[in-house]
Amino acid sequence: MNSFCNFSEEVFKKYWPIILIFCIWFIFSSPYFINNKIPFASSYQVNFFSPWSAYPQFAGPVKNNAMPDVIGQIYPWKHFTIQTFKAGQISLWNPYSFSGTPHLANYQSAVFSPFNLLFFLLPFVDAWSIAILLQPLLAGIFMYLLMKTLSVNKIGALISSIAFMFCGFITTWMAYGTLGYAVLFLPLMLYAVEMFFKTNNRKFLFILSISIPLSFFSGHFQISLYVFSTLIAYIVYKYFSTKNKRSVLTVLLYTFFGLLISLVQILPSIELYSQTLRSSIFQKGEVIPWGYLSTLISPDFLGNPVTRNDWFGHYAEWNAYIGLIPLTLAFYAFTSKKDTRTFFF
Repeated sequence: MNSFCNFSEEVFKKYWPIILIFCIWFIFSSPYFINNKIPFASSYQVNFFSPWSAYPQFAGPVKNNAMPDVIGQIYPWKHFTIQTFKAGQISLWNPYSFSGTPHLANYQSAVFSPFNLLFFLLPFVDAWSIAILLQPLLAGIFMYLLMKTLSVNKIGALISSIAFMFCGFITTWMAYGTLGYAVLFLPLMLYAVEMFFKTNNRKFLFILSISIPLSFFSGHFQISLYVFSTLIAYIVYKYFSTKNKRSVLTVLLYTFFGLLISLVQILPSIELYSQTLRSSIFQKGEVIPWGYLSTLISPDFLGNPVTRNDWFGHYAEWNAYIGLIPLTLAFYAFTSKKDTRTFFF
């Protein structure tokens, strides 16, 4: 009994930040685990959608006008993807949209996401719930691994993890189950690169090669492209900070392997997008305005669709909030430390 208690105490001392991250995540996810509530924006009435939305007599209140794509696109696409897989086929074509549309090439359908395996192990609503709720947990764990690899103490690593797992971006896009997964693998990629430079262990290169397609298969090319660009920038930074050309070339090679795996999704999507109307339109209005920086301090500075007082732009598009404490600490680090690593981040 004493040996078990000693072992438990040692495990807690070593891994208490991970345990705390899990506890915070469980509290956040308790409406599902305890109250059987599903993280799905199902409170829309048909009057919000066409053709009823075109008629003023059908007007009515909307609880949150920022989530219709989950109901009209993401959820039906996921259901179609899984049903097609269960029928022993790959969902290349969706016959239910218009007269038929490409499905696999539709990037946000996330046909190749490995998290689709959950739908073969659990009932659909439970698999959907777990897939949605796993995003902040994985984000927190991956960020903690990165921070510890960068020699940040446990408190600092814990603050970074919580700030990332519940930042404005992941929180506002969580219900989609696409953008969150696209971005949360970034700290895992950087962790793999950093650990390879420290240990020269090729297992971390394997982690790198796998984490790249995991991001690209998540269902949002734009965010995955940002993530990949950040990874390349970090590798370039490691070259100038270490001058280890051999290790940098090795990392780039395994990065290329990861990108090759991702092409199974990227190439069909590029072919499809080149044939769409949007490919010929330059959307200057979609460039993020400087005014959105105000959400770094106050996430609801421009309003909130739930309280129906949003007055500028799209809430999920401009929410840059990471928390006042992390923002203050980041500003302090940038102004007090002059090392290149702090400047990079």
